[in-house]
Amino acid sequence: MTTTTMPRTAQKSNPLIWVVCALFLFISVPLLFMEFRTYETVDESLFHHPTILTFSDQLPTPDYSDYRSATTPLYHTVMSVLVRVFNANLTSLRIINLSISLLGILLIYGMLSPYTGEFPAILLTMCYGLSQYWLGPAVRLSTDNTALVLVLATFVLLSRADLQPKHLAVAIVLMSGAVLVRQLTIWIVLATGLYILMVWRGTILQKLTASAMMGIPALLLLPFVLMWKGLTPPTFQVHQFDGGLLNTSVFIYMMGVLGAYALFFAPWIITIGRKQGVKWWQVIGIVMASMILLAILPLKVTLEDAFVGGILWRIGQAFPAIAGTSLLFWIVFPIGSVTLYVFY
Repeated sequence: MTTTTMPRTAQKSNPLIWVVCALFLFISVPLLFMEFRTYETVDESLFHHPTILTFSDQLPTPDYSDYRSATTPLYHTVMSVLVRVFNANLTSLRIINLSISLLGILLIYGMLSPYTGEFPAILLTMCYGLSQYWLGPAVRLSTDNTALVLVLATFVLLSRADLQPKHLAVAIVLMSGAVLVRQLTIWIVLATGLYILMVWRGTILQKLTASAMMGIPALLLLPFVLMWKGLTPPTFQVHQFDGGLLNTSVFIYMMGVLGAYALFFAPWIITIGRKQGVKWWQVIGIVMASMILLAILPLKVTLEDAFVGGILWRIGQAFPAIAGTSLLFWIVFPIGSVTLYVFY
């Protein structure tokens, strides 16, 4: 296999990223020791910490057939080893979780800077890294940020200008970790497989082989799916489906979050789109497809959703609903879809 021409090149980091990291620690460290009620605190106390303690008692053979978490068990297993071997308490586990999230700040910046330039990358990293969506899972035990850190590390690695087979091997390990921490990241298998097919310069057989190897994380997830007879441990399978279909609310909501952020960085995103050769007819097509999807699969905002979903969902509750979906998401969901297409 030969190397590819990729967008990422070696470059020095902007010193301002360390200011962002310092701000992140300044805000997050006190939150480790404060008592407050959010979705993440409930998740930690009811699910993640009890699962870690249970696995610790069951070592060296934790029972994965059913447990008190909806996610795959790698995060809880690693944390349980720390509890068993080092007698790590809840605060110690939170500090480890926070350290992983701090690494994620650097990875977000590292992924963005080759595409957006230094200053926009700093602003985007600060915008997300200091938001509720990153800070919440950073200061309480959660699989969210750990899985995202592994996904980000995969993207940063695959965007190297000197991409080699050894880098693909490391990427497979990172992807496998992400999927075994949080099975929702299984989408990375398709994303990286297509990415390799599009950018790897080699024979058709070499491309297909490399792309197929990106499917290894799916094979590692398969035993759990067969054991659980579903995508989550049996206790949580009632939450898997909505009206007989896979719950599409998560995808629509996350695209809405992306669209809400994109509003503040529209000039840079438009510039990147022009450089990428994105056409207006493509943008219009994505917007229309997004609206058709919302018409078919409305995103209903409830009081419970407003609590667990964060600020955007609470704002959405204040807007009138059109065809069952808050007006806010009729705006930010198409924008998020276009933004994803631009960066893709």
